[in-house]
Amino acid sequence: MTARKTTRRQRGIVGTSLFVLCCSAHALAEVRHVPKAYPTIQSAIEACAAGDIVEVAPGLYEEGLVLGGRSITLRSTEGAAATIVDPVGGRCLTSIGQIGDAAHIEDFTFRGGIATRGGGVVIESSSPVLSNCVISGNSTDGTACANGGAGVYVQSGDPRFVDCIISANTVLYGRGGGVRVFSGSQLLEDCLIVENSVLGSCSSAGGGGIYSSAPLRFSSCTIELNVAGWSGGGWCKKGGESWLENSDVRNNTSSTVGGVWQPSGGLSVLNTLFCGNGVNISGSYTNLGGNQLNGQCAPFCMGDANGDTYINAEDLSEVLADWGDCVTSPCYSDFNGDGVVGAQDLSQVLSNWGRCPGW
Repeated sequence: MTARKTTRRQRGIVGTSLFVLCCSAHALAEVRHVPKAYPTIQSAIEACAAGDIVEVAPGLYEEGLVLGGRSITLRSTEGAAATIVDPVGGRCLTSIGQIGDAAHIEDFTFRGGIATRGGGVVIESSSPVLSNCVISGNSTDGTACANGGAGVYVQSGDPRFVDCIISANTVLYGRGGGVRVFSGSQLLEDCLIVENSVLGSCSSAGGGGIYSSAPLRFSSCTIELNVAGWSGGGWCKKGGESWLENSDVRNNTSSTVGGVWQPSGGLSVLNTLFCGNGVNISGSYTNLGGNQLNGQCAPFCMGDANGDTYINAEDLSEVLADWGDCVTSPCYSDFNGDGVVGAQDLSQVLSNWGRCPGW
């Protein structure tokens, strides 16, 4: 039998048919409204097909969410401050088995979750994109050093976090108060990792902000005021080629290295400010230029002599210790910039006592 050639007209018909099918499939994507059409976020998720959108009205949702490998968009209508996932028990968000980066989670607060790993968010064999989310006040309850990642635990996959806040998460026993990257890789862009902590007596209770043993990239992030009982108050990096660029590592603490502890794997650092960490960075790294390693952070606001965002007895002590003509440059206790630490600077501490505005 002789094969027939496909004419240009036939090829055009086939191409048009495929385009129509593609557009029809896209048109079938449904927006599912919570709680208007679905009483819970999870019930809307479970009704979704690939490409669907779950749109969530403001409110407190006392449930844990499981994406179940779905490539969907989950978003709130009024932002993270107004749309809070706070489960009665267990984890806030689980993303397992979702292929590619077609799952998007936007504008939620995930708080109050508790699990052995990832009280806030756990990611395994998935690569979701989380944007404009707050992951705060979550914890772990395991008793093994392998546990951790109270805010976020990445078992595997390549997730991306954009404009997120990961704050005040606590590992009671383990590693990585804010984030733990066990395997896979992770990208954080324009994120704030702040006031997370690793407690307990684990011999390697490191990474108050982040603990990673796989590739990790920070771009335009702030890692600040995190605490670890062992090492790497800001970031404990124990493997994987990683990058830290255009970021701040400020006022993190631990018993040894407050800033970044980098015992293994490559690390490239570009245009990043380190300050107030005690030891800012320990271990070999590639200096790509533009980095600053300072002993003390500049004031965050008037009265904040040590730059830790709190105005308290420590700042009062700094001002009294620096009293008189400035002998160092910069002179952070000289709030009015007249070259003398005196009564006017003291009054800035007393009148602004408490947390700097914006925190």
